[in-house]
Amino acid sequence: MTGIVPVRKGWVRVEAGRLSWMLPVDRAPVPDAVPGADIDPESLDALEDECQPPAARRDALRHLAGSERTCAGLTGYLAGRGYAPRIVEAAVSWARANRFVDDGRYAAAFVDGRAGRSPMGSARIRLELRRRGVPDGEADSVLRDRDDEDQIDALVETVRRRYGGLPRETAFRRAAGYLSRRGFSTGLALRVIARAFRDGGEGPG
Repeated sequence: MTGIVPVRKGWVRVEAGRLSWMLPVDRAPVPDAVPGADIDPESLDALEDECQPPAARRDALRHLAGSERTCAGLTGYLAGRGYAPRIVEAAVSWARANRFVDDGRYAAAFVDGRAGRSPMGSARIRLELRRRGVPDGEADSVLRDRDDEDQIDALVETVRRRYGGLPRETAFRRAAGYLSRRGFSTGLALRVIARAFRDGGEGPG
């Protein structure tokens, strides 16, 4: 053994060369175990398998209590808490089986949250979901019945509000850039801009 290092409150990491085990303080090797003492890797593996799963599940539930999360996000969180990879995988599988975490549900909530004053096109939504670890199949499922064309009225109002007071050329350029970044097609963006500055009465000068 090369050392016992505090990890977080109540937990330490027992190190032996390239191997390590995260254990509760009261289950780690006794305090008089000194660097260089012999250890039994199999017994420490078994101790991790006994001590980590309940704690990992509790941490998972606390992490998931505030808002929808992805399986990938939960995996990263638990790994950051120091749990062994096999414990993380088991805890995420448990959370998924009990529907405490659900990528499809997360994707649906993400789409719903992008309505109104923060519009986002399907292409951008798919990219953002992929970045968050949502499988493409889940993204396709929630976007299947979604049509960016349905957002034109809201987009017209957004563009008019954001750029209606600017000179025409500047307004057009900035609106086009904004809509492109939000994941809308060029054709839809042009229709939105035309309506925003045609129907807006005064429009940009």
